[in-house]
Amino acid sequence: MDVEDLEKRIQALEVGATFDTTKSQVQKVEEEFLLKLREIRTTIVAEAESSGGGDGGGALSAVDSKDLKELRKENELLNVLLGIQRKKNAKMEYRLSHVVDSLDKLYDEHKTLEKKAKDLVSRASF
Repeated sequence: MDVEDLEKRIQALEVGATFDTTKSQVQKVEEEFLLKLREIRTTIVAEAESSGGGDGGGALSAVDSKDLKELRKENELLNVLLGIQRKKNAKMEYRLSHVVDSLDKLYDEHKTLEKKAKDLVSRASF
């Protein structure tokens, strides 16, 4: 195995590590979104229950309704951004799989050629 092959393998590993890092970061953001949405839901339910004593069972006020609409818009935006990030990750994963496949093929070809060269050298020495 020569230096160029080693450099290609190192580069492939670095790209793979970058993908893994990006993937874990996206998962972390998704978890943060989920926690934030749970907090929002808990707050909305608590406010609805506390303000709903005399109006027939917890109807939201106009202000709460406005806040809820804003939160829904923010949630839609976050979902769009998350979808974009997922598409980018899918593209990167697709490209990386091709890079790894190509490197594996090159490595196998190199090993085959190396073996053939050794066989030729051993035959020529007799």
